[in-house]
Amino acid sequence: MSLWFQAALLLIVIFTPISIQLAHFGTTESLLMFFTMALFYVSFQYQSGKYGSERYLGLSALILGLAIGTKVSMAPFLVVPIVVSVSNLQKSEHFSYLKIFFITVKFVLMTAMFALFASPYNVISFSDFLGSMHYESGVGTGTLPVFYTQQFQYSVPLLFQAVRIFPYALGWPIFLLSLYGVIFLPWKSFYNLVRLLLVVAVIPAAFLYAKWTRFIAPAYPLMVLLAALSVMDIYYKFRTAQYGKYAQFAIGLTLFISVVPGVAFLSIYQNPDVRFQASAWMYRTIPRGSNILSETANTVDLPIPSSLTSRNEEVTWSTRSYVSFNFYDLQQESSLQQQLRYVLPNTDVIVVPTRRVFANYTCIYPSDFDANPGYGYNPNRCDSLRQNFPLLTQYYTGLFNNLQGFQLTAEFHSYPRIELFGLKLEFPDEAAEETFTVFDHPVVRVYTRINN
Repeated sequence: MSLWFQAALLLIVIFTPISIQLAHFGTTESLLMFFTMALFYVSFQYQSGKYGSERYLGLSALILGLAIGTKVSMAPFLVVPIVVSVSNLQKSEHFSYLKIFFITVKFVLMTAMFALFASPYNVISFSDFLGSMHYESGVGTGTLPVFYTQQFQYSVPLLFQAVRIFPYALGWPIFLLSLYGVIFLPWKSFYNLVRLLLVVAVIPAAFLYAKWTRFIAPAYPLMVLLAALSVMDIYYKFRTAQYGKYAQFAIGLTLFISVVPGVAFLSIYQNPDVRFQASAWMYRTIPRGSNILSETANTVDLPIPSSLTSRNEEVTWSTRSYVSFNFYDLQQESSLQQQLRYVLPNTDVIVVPTRRVFANYTCIYPSDFDANPGYGYNPNRCDSLRQNFPLLTQYYTGLFNNLQGFQLTAEFHSYPRIELFGLKLEFPDEAAEETFTVFDHPVVRVYTRINN
């Protein structure tokens, strides 16, 4: 393989949107991705005969112990060394179910020891650990309803990830290449090892109620690896004299396109935070004495002081009246309904700081929202939301269609983009799974009153 080809494949690994994002604030998930690839490496070395059984199980126990100590959700990966060991033992004369049993027990005990070393407070404060696990498992399985998991109501396992997570986290080119790899790469031990790890990384998380982007973090490097292997496979299949030049051009173009989403994603961190931009506009544009209605339970209420604003603008902001309203419980609590009926007629400015309410509790989207509300969900979702949250449906229908006396005055977004020679290529991603955007590049919309 030529040096340029290796360099191009390396670029695919580097310029993956989710890797760039997690490098900024996803320390835990970055560690899980590392542990996953470390487990893949030692498993491959064992399959290749470079590691003996004892060394392989010891290293696997160390890796998984540290991984589980980092996050308990890595426990399903215990299956991988056991399956790989059994697969290798079946080829030898020493295969027996009793031996498999003792190997499994020994491996699990070693893993538990390393997990305890990595996170001793799970045992020292065992009651707190159990309490945390009870809460997190309730949120993850949907038995404990909380407002920040509403987006997963009516979501379809695997389909949701396929349309709301992978295309944005990896970019469409890498996602499609990884699918090619799962299906068309040879069904040999090396490739099957990648498939095994991918199944363990995706399937348990996919069928949870909460399908956050970070829950399948271990899958991302595996899918990037599959994409790179797919590029190599396609290249070697079509590098004959007849197709050589065309194959090289096609592969080069594919690699270039695969890198584009990641390069575009860098723009989010090369420009001021979109919330700072929106805040600067609010400080300077919203008149003194205005009554402002916003939505609570976001990362932070706007406006936010920053280097884009002056001290005087921040001090004089107190001359405005600001209501951070709980829209999440509007349908259930009559006191909130009464409060909104009182506040709304006196409101001059409405701030929609993220998509957390309208995209999760209704199927009423702004005109520039680049997605079908039903993608990744049960077909009955919109009908159910209209029945369960009629007040929110009515509110956002009026707001987004200028029926309440408000019109969109300003919108601030930081979509992944590439700007070159005065041209701009932009990739709207507000339709991605909520946490992929709302924590570092939400879309902020500001509506102002035009009449009574």
